[in-house]
Amino acid sequence: TALDGDSIYLKSNSAGKSIGQNKISVMTKSGKRAAKNYIGKIVIEGKSVAKGYFNEIKNTKQNFAKNKFVTNDLGYIDDDGFLFVTSRVDDIIISGGVNVNPDEIESAVLNHPAVKETAVFGIPDDYWGQAVICAVILKRNSKTGSAGIKKFLKNKIASYKIPKRIYIVKKLPKTELGKVKKSELRKILNLD
Repeated sequence: TALDGDSIYLKSNSAGKSIGQNKISVMTKSGKRAAKNYIGKIVIEGKSVAKGYFNEIKNTKQNFAKNKFVTNDLGYIDDDGFLFVTSRVDDIIISGGVNVNPDEIESAVLNHPAVKETAVFGIPDDYWGQAVICAVILKRNSKTGSAGIKKFLKNKIASYKIPKRIYIVKKLPKTELGKVKKSELRKILNLD
């Protein structure tokens, strides 16, 4: 995909539109092509799509078909045909048999006036399958703690989405592109 110069300000969060002979679509849970603005797995089709992963037969069978690659990215295509990547399938937390999108929780936490940055992820839990965990960087001179953030979230998101534990941290480990390294964060918090 590419985002042209005219669209960069109008659709700044978009990955753009498909380029060349490639086609980008979004797939529903049942494997059908999704309607506009539906969040599902992103699919890439075209002659430039690889035939599979090198020496990974199982993953190749799961993600590749003739000239088609089913990514592990979730996103949607808006009414104007622009692709928006929302998260990764791997990031989805399954807690109590329900899919929980960390992005939704992060958005709610960021609405707290004392929160500067946050990262939400799941860890194994014997009872829930996965427990929702949150790491937060507070704004300077903030006095709130994890209990205050949980209380704030009670009227913002469903109770099963409220993090079981909230860690107040000084910084979040990030990639060169600014994406939080959640696996490294788990290690820093001794949750691995």
